[in-house]
Amino acid sequence: MPFSVIMAKTKLFYGWIIVVASGMMIVSTMVGHTTGVSMAVDHFLEDLQLTRTRMSAIWTLSLFISGMGLPVAGALLDHCGSRKMAAFVSVPFGISIVGMSLVQNGVQLAACLIVLRFLGPECIILIASTLPNHWFVAQRGKVAAFLSLFDVMNIAFSSIFEAIIRAFGWRKAYVIVGSSTAAILVVCNLLIRNDPKSMGLKPDGGTAMEEPPGDVELTSGAAPSASTKANEDVEIEAATTANVVTMRSVITNLCKYPSVNLLCDAILITS
Repeated sequence: MPFSVIMAKTKLFYGWIIVVASGMMIVSTMVGHTTGVSMAVDHFLEDLQLTRTRMSAIWTLSLFISGMGLPVAGALLDHCGSRKMAAFVSVPFGISIVGMSLVQNGVQLAACLIVLRFLGPECIILIASTLPNHWFVAQRGKVAAFLSLFDVMNIAFSSIFEAIIRAFGWRKAYVIVGSSTAAILVVCNLLIRNDPKSMGLKPDGGTAMEEPPGDVELTSGAAPSASTKANEDVEIEAATTANVVTMRSVITNLCKYPSVNLLCDAILITS
């Protein structure tokens, strides 16, 4: 039975498939995070004859350099779209994990960690965190909460990585995890789509033949009326005023305590 027929019969919005695929992409980057690398640190120190100071410097350098590449990754994502970029980085990310098993010194370790960090926790996380936003508008809070569960799984899977290291050694463990990660990402790439329009859908589960509720004015090309804008300005101004009054009340109450006054005096003196 074709997958589209199954989706139609179950009335499941394909955006939730996108969310699950994005979550699995997040989990697949575990080995590139601090929680994953920390499981192999002791083995790096022993086999590569590194000091903890040098290992810390290597990890800091990899974080800094890979982070500097994020603007490039963002521009590439805007240009190519989520699906193409995921296909571009997934297999190289798996290869970079396998490449960790071949390092022989600190320089090679630093190079592998930079590539691994950039392709995984930088690029793949960027794709996975932005892709669901194309599929959901009114339910983005729910989607973000759902994706946070995969962040917890990401931490939990580091324990599995540690068990694999103990069973097979750290070099074979990177080969096993790298191969598994590449396979998971290939499946995710087959499932993801850039936006609901490519499947004849609209965000949050609407179809292309119907207008989503509350968006009739904007989708028809008509600008919001002046009265609507005025009401919005009044609401914003009222909320701002309420926040200012609340903060003023909190500060006034805090100033009744001598310890708070002493702290404020200390801050003023040091500044």
